[in-house]
Amino acid sequence: MSKSRFAGKVKQSVNNQDKKDVFGYINLPENMDFFDPMKCRPKDKNIWTVKLDFLPYEVTNEFHQDKDTGTGAALVGEAWFRSIIMVHNNVNKKKEICLKTFGKACPICDYQRDTLDKGAKWKDVVHLKPSKRDVFIVVPIDDEYYEQKPYIWDMSQYNFSRLLQEELADTPENEVFPDFEEGLTLKIRFSTGEFVTGNKTINYPETSRIDFIEREKQYSWDMLEEMPKLDDLYIVKDYKDLEAEFFQTEQSHITEEPKDEEEETPQRKKKTLNECPYGHTFGEDAGTKDECAECDKLDACLDNQVGF
Repeated sequence: MSKSRFAGKVKQSVNNQDKKDVFGYINLPENMDFFDPMKCRPKDKNIWTVKLDFLPYEVTNEFHQDKDTGTGAALVGEAWFRSIIMVHNNVNKKKEICLKTFGKACPICDYQRDTLDKGAKWKDVVHLKPSKRDVFIVVPIDDEYYEQKPYIWDMSQYNFSRLLQEELADTPENEVFPDFEEGLTLKIRFSTGEFVTGNKTINYPETSRIDFIEREKQYSWDMLEEMPKLDDLYIVKDYKDLEAEFFQTEQSHITEEPKDEEEETPQRKKKTLNECPYGHTFGEDAGTKDECAECDKLDACLDNQVGF
């Protein structure tokens, strides 16, 4: 039986996220870059595979959403495989980190709660709900675009960890995949999603399959000291600054003049994976319809409102 410190923890933590309710918010460490699966896509192909080794980092956020004192997962000072952040979309046309990520009061969440307390319907404030993103340290293996060294990967939980959760449910022995010395390489198959706004088409990666394969080479736990502490990399506004930016966005939304009928508006090309179960436009209509309050795809729809 494996003695890896990740055994018995990863699968449960990934599963727990299902039960709990673009890079502008990350300070890159020196000599590190972002990893983008789209850059690995061969020309003119919409399905491709990438091999990644996931490396752990030292947790510093005492409010880490994977924290489990029972299993010892994601405790401060311990090694863990991902940092989880909650993000508010479309705040002055940007993503902003929800302060609840670090156990603090958040003006956007406070506004949502106060508005509900005053009698508003959930559908009127559902767009204020933060979405969850995972940030990893990954090493691309045998890739033509990326060197075989650590990178930072920021990905929506819906477009990766959702499938990771399903795979680990079937093969819990693979939860040691991020271990330095007993880890596995993840062979990930991506497909291309498209988001159309005006005359511009934005492509983004959707995970369609994950295989766990033997690593070509293992690492050493001595590397943990070299890995950036992911929880410390985020650009987090204080309450008053985030409040000011948020209300500026809300006010402009309220006073915005109607668009000319001939002006093009953002539309999503429908795909089977992300198609709205109620026939609305995935991503564009997030939180605006009565059915949104009960929809199990709401988090993904909200997450895809602004970028990927």
